[in-house]
Amino acid sequence: MITSSERILSKKSSILILSSVLILIIILLAYLYYTISSEDIKHEKQNDLEAISKLKIGQFTQWHFERTGDVKIMSTSPVFVNMVAAWLNNRNDDKSLKNIIEQLEITRKNYEYENIFLASTNAELLCAAIDNLEKLDPITKGKILEAQEKNNLTYSDFYYCPTHNKIHYDILAPIYNKGLIIANLVFRVDPSVYLYPLIKTWPYSSKSAESILIRKDGDSVLFLNELRHQKNTALKFRLPLSRKDLPAVQAASGRIGIFEGVDYRGVEVLAYLNSVPGTNWFVVVKMDRSEIYAELNFRQSIIALIAGLLLILILIGLISIYYQRQNTVFKKLWEEQEKFRTTLYSIGDAVIVTDINSKVKHLNLTAERLTGWKEKDAINKPLEDVFKIINEENRVGIQDPVQRILSHGSDFELADQILLVSKNGTETPISESVATIRNEKNEIDGAVIVFQDQSKIRETQKIIQKNEIIVRSILDNLPVGISVNSTDSTKPFKYMNNNYSKFFDAPAEALRDQSKIWDTVFEDEALRQIMKRKMIADVESGDPNRMHWEDIPITKSGKEIRFVSVKSIPIPENNLILSTVMDVTDRKL
Repeated sequence: MITSSERILSKKSSILILSSVLILIIILLAYLYYTISSEDIKHEKQNDLEAISKLKIGQFTQWHFERTGDVKIMSTSPVFVNMVAAWLNNRNDDKSLKNIIEQLEITRKNYEYENIFLASTNAELLCAAIDNLEKLDPITKGKILEAQEKNNLTYSDFYYCPTHNKIHYDILAPIYNKGLIIANLVFRVDPSVYLYPLIKTWPYSSKSAESILIRKDGDSVLFLNELRHQKNTALKFRLPLSRKDLPAVQAASGRIGIFEGVDYRGVEVLAYLNSVPGTNWFVVVKMDRSEIYAELNFRQSIIALIAGLLLILILIGLISIYYQRQNTVFKKLWEEQEKFRTTLYSIGDAVIVTDINSKVKHLNLTAERLTGWKEKDAINKPLEDVFKIINEENRVGIQDPVQRILSHGSDFELADQILLVSKNGTETPISESVATIRNEKNEIDGAVIVFQDQSKIRETQKIIQKNEIIVRSILDNLPVGISVNSTDSTKPFKYMNNNYSKFFDAPAEALRDQSKIWDTVFEDEALRQIMKRKMIADVESGDPNRMHWEDIPITKSGKEIRFVSVKSIPIPENNLILSTVMDVTDRKL
């Protein structure tokens, strides 16, 4: 029987009107998709640039903080200060000089400094970890005298040294003894070892992406690192502050956030601008607009192609409908059946279709591979013969899922730990869901089983578990104590290694309870109250520079006094605190 819709489609005018409407809809949808994709790509790249910028700044800040700590520890160490003072009083004491140089070299080697050396109050070289300096260049001398005049730890910033024909970055600190400066300690960093590679790295492959470190220098912007698209630029390449279209100029002017302009090549770029806290540095993270929108251009071509194909298909389809309006209902059903089969066999998951009596009607290619049955052999076979599943733990067979769904009348997913036993006996771990097939009267006509091979997922889980064990083993065997605890003092510690409890001379279980840790660590009431007030105040300040406590006495009745050094690092985004503990008893006694 020809339906009313078939009668309408048999008219040429109706075909033309319907074609026009569909063409307009496709064009409109293609335009909307292109517009939305354009904004999505732009926001995605902006978010990427912002995240990378913040990552770089976090790395710079952490590096700066760690280097500051290195210098402070050595320049204020009573043992080291006394050693230097003793040698300065007797320059003929070769043993003291050797000990000083050994201390410098140990620190230099452990923390990968280019060199560490001592200079006199007149900025003359006294000794160095690496004996490759005959005398100090005028620039370094000036920096030493400047630091000495400020009476505080000072950073030289990047500077070009003509004596060594390379770029230096020095951290300088005066050494005090009895209130007087007796010498100056200089930690020299080679930027090419860590800082420049850190700036250069990008988290994913890109043809144009680049990170730039700059500072304002007079009426221009000075580029501190080597550029990706221009060579020999570190501390040599400058651009005037009058170039307001440059991201580097905008950054040096204090702008923070997304900026669109042209870079030093004159190429249009999208950039994120920010400053490095505690320094006069600015970071520009940028990418060429052409690369950002390359994906959009590709999508535009695909959209145009798809839209064109859809239009052609629609026209062909409508014309076909017009000329085939006499098709019988049987042919329509056959076409629907073929469409169903095509869809079924195109699905990547394994699919089995059964009738209401649990007899197999269809298997797609993935189901054939996992069960070991060909569709032609499996049709009309009982489901339990083709789809044999057992419990992985107790090896007991599992009830026919189709019968189960027919009895319950609702879709469901089977539990984990299921093994599929194929025709040749191969066992494969799977995940499975079962759904009913209903006719136009909402009556159940059969069921469809969808299942996936879980082998690779299981292997991945095993690898992850193995790696977790390795990481925990490494942490448990580090020579320092490590702990992770919540900023909420009512919650127990999340992790602590063996040395953490060892250095505090207390059982791990007693230390895990944050509400009892003070009584556990400090038996002396007066000391306990002093340390508790100070450490809580330092942590609540949120200032990482305050969360470093040296020479904490650990007194236990009947035992010798011990001293520890504790350093905590807040992780605010996770409401956690990472702490390290070192036993410094030998240094104190």
